[in-house]
Amino acid sequence: MMEELILNHTAAFSLEELEALIAEQLPVLLDRLIRRHKEFSVIIRILRLIVALSRTYPMILLERAEILLKRLVVLLEGSHPLWLKTVVVEALHRLLTHHIFVFHLYQHYDAKGTFK
Repeated sequence: MMEELILNHTAAFSLEELEALIAEQLPVLLDRLIRRHKEFSVIIRILRLIVALSRTYPMILLERAEILLKRLVVLLEGSHPLWLKTVVVEALHRLLTHHIFVFHLYQHYDAKGTFK
């Protein structure tokens, strides 16, 4: 339901509300994603929400994009289940094939020379 709201009803959120929501809840979602990687339905919902937010509001997620991408890559390493790695690769694919998100990432980090 949240994904539907984010993708198709952008007027339902003000940018200030959305920025506050992301600042407060995105770290919690990412921690839950890493710690509770056994709950398939929760993982799918979290990744779909992150992808929807980044595709709809790429400028809001730029400050947290580096952390987000690093945490997703961590899930590709180690002894995580194959289904989790597959879902993370799909999420990364959706993020990185969205040219507007990648362009904003470039402008925010690489163009300024601050990407670590």
